[in-house]
Formats: sequence, C-alpha cells, structure tokens
Amino acid sequence: MASGQRNTRHGELKEMLLREIRNSGINTRLPSENELSRQFGVCRATVNKVMVELERERYIIRRRGKGTFVIPRDQKLENGNPLLGGGRIVSVYPDFFSYSDWEMTHRIELAALKNNCELVSLKLQPDSDLESLFELLEREERIAGAIIRIGFNLTGTLVKRLEAAGIPMVVLLPPPPESGGKLAFVYGDNRRSGYLKMECLLRHGHRRIGYVSDQPLQSAGALHLEGVKQALYEYKL
Repeated sequence: MASGQRNTRHGELKEMLLREIRNSGINTRLPSENELSRQFGVCRATVNKVMVELERERYIIRRRGKGTFVIPRDQKLENGNPLLGGGRIVSVYPDFFSYSDWEMTHRIELAALKNNCELVSLKLQPDSDLESLFELLEREERIAGAIIRIGFNLTGTLVKRLEAAGIPMVVLLPPPPESGGKLAFVYGDNRRSGYLKMECLLRHGHRRIGYVSDQPLQSAGALHLEGVKQALYEYKL
C-alpha cells in the first residue's frame, strides 16, 4: 500500500472514531484494537497509532487488562433560541455538580432569558486549559459577553487572552496580579466561609464532625478547607 493511502486510511479511521467518541457517553468502553482492525479493514498497527493519538489528545484512556474508555471532555451545550435578539451569553462552569453551581447556573439562565439573550453553556473539565472557550469565542457569532466559573486560578497569560476577546466578561474568581483591569472579578472569601461553618459547629459543642466536599479540591475548595482546618486548630483539635 502506498504511503498516501496509508495516511488516508489513518485519517479516515481517526475521524470515524472521533465521531463515535463524541456520540458516546462518558466511560463507554470502546472495541478492542483487534475488533477495530477487523471492523474497518486496516492493520492493527494503524489502529494502535490512532488510539495512541486519541489518548494523547485526551479523548480516551486505556486501562491495562480492562479496555479503552471515553473520558470526560469540555462540552458545549447550546440553549439557543433564534427569536431572542439580545445577543449570546457564554456561561462557563465546571463539569461537576454542587448545589451552589446548580443555583448559579439557574440564575444565569433566568437572567439571560429576561434580557432577551441566548445562552451558550460550556462545561469544562478540571484539567481544561480553556482552549475550548477560546475556540468557541472565535467561531460563534453575536457573543455579547461571558460569565466564567472555573475550579482553578487564572494565569496572567489566560487573563490577557480573555481581555483580548474584546467582550464584557465576569470571572467568579480572585484576580491574579497580572490582571489588566478589563475583566470584572466577583468572588467570595472561601477561607472565611469554611472557618465560620466549622467554628459554628465547634462553638455549639460538636466534636465528631465529618467533612464532605461537593466539588473537586481545587482553588475555591482548597481555600474553604483551609478555613475549616483553621477553626479546628484554634479549638486545639
């Protein structure tokens, strides 16, 4: 087989697998390399090369002795209504459930509808680098603004790229030192919140207390836990 033909088969197989992955639920088990080789009529070496690329690009994870599985990824959810003419608002939030995030998302949806705006939601994974957001901002039309809630702190480089988008943005995080003042940062005192919750329990005599977090232990969650530990330290526990 000529080199050009091999490359074509490689590209075709990768595109077919990407379509299957995008239409599959998270943790879906994919066929084995032997099964894919028979199904698509290509050699196993080609299948293996494609699977290595898909794993490197974080579409799949291969677990020895168990198989290959679809992993979580950033996902755009469009609740668009072409009859709404007030522009499009991008709502960015982490892909895990917590009551506070659910409530915030609900309030944003109501506010967008009240102001005649379409809402484009973007769910981000904990290890996201925001590239999916920048691609969305470049590709979508009529973006009037964005509300960003993520579980990790922004770097100076990311802040500059967000500022360069040229649309109003509200970020629900503390601003980094490199912020140029073009973004609106709105945030609470997560450390103080954790401290007050734990101190209240301790002040009322509770000593056997369990801590259950409803979100990954990243930026805001880590600060909250620091406040909890500070209260315990002050009570010599």
